[in-house]
Amino acid sequence: MAENLGLRCRPTVPGLDSFDDHAVWFREKLASNGVHLTGGSPLDIALQAMSRVAEAKLHPPTGPNVKVDAARFLETEDGRARMQKELLLAVSGANLVRTIRAALAVSPIVFDRSWHLFRGRDVLVAKAGKQSKDRDLVWELYVAAVAVGAADTVRMDEPDVRCRVRDVSWGIPCKMLNSRNPSKHVERVKEGVRQLQDSDMDRGFVAVNLTNVIDHRLLGEALRAFGENALTQEQIMADIEAQAEALIRPFLDARFSAWLRPYNKTRALFFHANTICLAGLTLSFSTWRRWIGIRGRNPCDEAMANRFQRATENLYCPIDDPTG
Repeated sequence: MAENLGLRCRPTVPGLDSFDDHAVWFREKLASNGVHLTGGSPLDIALQAMSRVAEAKLHPPTGPNVKVDAARFLETEDGRARMQKELLLAVSGANLVRTIRAALAVSPIVFDRSWHLFRGRDVLVAKAGKQSKDRDLVWELYVAAVAVGAADTVRMDEPDVRCRVRDVSWGIPCKMLNSRNPSKHVERVKEGVRQLQDSDMDRGFVAVNLTNVIDHRLLGEALRAFGENALTQEQIMADIEAQAEALIRPFLDARFSAWLRPYNKTRALFFHANTICLAGLTLSFSTWRRWIGIRGRNPCDEAMANRFQRATENLYCPIDDPTG
């Protein structure tokens, strides 16, 4: 039933010293598109965190007691909570801005109807957060950002994202999972399948974000053990992979395959999850994703699978000095 086309991950966070440049660029881009970013809002605080992280990277504190002071700070519950929040905000904020910059470099108009999403609410979908319509829409934006590197005439429109590859129109319903109940996960994906079937697209796939239903406990554990018993990148990736594989198991079941059979427009399911952690003293941003083809081998489907996965890899490459 399913053809598994592989695991991809981006394990580190490059260019911490460029975070402030990204934050400044994003504020200017919002202003040029008529968006007033509310001061003190979650997004504004994330951009501030990006600037602080860049400053710490460029001008790290010095002195004989720096490491001792850091260890003492992280010994307290309050200290760990503050550091965890700072890292999550900075890295997820940078991920958002880099994604937008990369997509605009390919298609300057792809987000023309989406700038209003960035007035200040928490739309940082690279970290877990409370479910909201705006977060759902920003996941659609991420998928559109990938699509501009994989297809032509990309638009954010029903069934969420639309594009073309050669003479074939593709629709991409985008779903974020938020419940801990597996049956609700299945219903959410089925909703996307029906949405695609009812659209005027020739074919498509459902893009599913698992980040909100992954247990991100490892960052807290890494901060608690800071300086000793450090996690490795391999352990971090093994943890997110094991959780994600368990979450997608219902979609590999014969019952789901039987239900899906009449919905011939759905050619694949694309699953994605992020986690932010510390691998020793290295800040780690890990991405797990899986493309599952569900209609057997087909040249058109395989072309999209290859294009989309390649575009995803390119999107998550370091973007230290982008233009635009």
